[in-house]
Amino acid sequence: MMRIGMRKVKTIISILICLLIFIVLKLIASKTSNPDWAYYWYNPFFAGIATAYSIHNNRKKSFEQASNRCVASLIGGLTGATLILVYKFVCNGILGLDVSWPTISSSARELIVPYILTALSSVIVINIGVKLNKQGAIFVGILTLLSVTVSPNATITKSIGEIGFAFNRILSTIIGVCVALGVNLFKLPRRYKNDNLLFAIGIDGIVYSRLDKIKGYVNYKINYFADNKINTTLFTTRTPTTFMHLLDDVEVTHPIICMGGAALYDAKKLEYVGMESLCICGEIFIK
Repeated sequence: MMRIGMRKVKTIISILICLLIFIVLKLIASKTSNPDWAYYWYNPFFAGIATAYSIHNNRKKSFEQASNRCVASLIGGLTGATLILVYKFVCNGILGLDVSWPTISSSARELIVPYILTALSSVIVINIGVKLNKQGAIFVGILTLLSVTVSPNATITKSIGEIGFAFNRILSTIIGVCVALGVNLFKLPRRYKNDNLLFAIGIDGIVYSRLDKIKGYVNYKINYFADNKINTTLFTTRTPTTFMHLLDDVEVTHPIICMGGAALYDAKKLEYVGMESLCICGEIFIK
C-alpha cells in the first residue's frame, strides 16, 4: 500500500492553493470589463511548478530551494525581458524595421536571430548565478529565460507585450514560492507521550564510507523527528570538525553527543556546551 507522507500532503495542498488563487482571480475578473486580466498577471502553471519545487521535509532545505527559485526567476526573467527590449530597440529604433519578438508560430527566418541571441544570453544567467554563489539557481534561471523568450503566450503578449509576459512569469513563481513556504511553516498541533525522553541516534554505523554522508532515509527520519518536536540528538565518536559536514541536510535540535560521550556540541552555535574528562590507564584522555 502506498504511504502518503507529509511532504506529499504539503505538495498537494500547495498546488491546490495556487490553483484556487487563479480561480478567485478569475471570479473577480469576471466582474470587470476585461475578464482575461487574471491570466495576464498570474499563471497557475508556473506557480504550481514553483510551489512543488519548493516543498521539502527539511525547513532549511525548503528555504534554500525557495530562495534559489526566486533568484533564478528574477535572473532569467529580467535577462529575457532585457534581451527582448534591446532586440526591439535595435530593430525598430536603430534599423527602422517594424518587427516584434517572434513566437513559436513565427516563420523559421524570423526565429534565427532571436534564438541565437537567446542561446548567448544563457551565459549571462550562468555568470550571474556563479557571482551570487547561487549555482543551484542556474538551471531554473535558464528555464525561466527560455520560457520568456522561446515560448511566450501569443494571446498574452498581444495584450500586455513580451515584457508583461516576463513579469507574469516572475510574479507567478514568487507567489508559488510564498505559498510553499507558508504551507511548510504551518504545523498541525501534535501531542506525544514521554516528552521527557531523549532519543540518541548513533551515526557512525550509518555513514556511507565512500561518500562520507549519512544515508538518505536516516536523514529523512532525523528531520521528521525534528519537525515534529521529538527530542532527538546524535551520538558519535567523531570530533565536530569531522562530522559537521554530515549535517548539511539534517536539522538537529539538541546538542550532539560527540567524542564517544566526552563532549556536547551545539551544531547551531558551533560551540561546546559540555565536557567530561575521560581517564585511560591513569592518564587524561580528553579535558
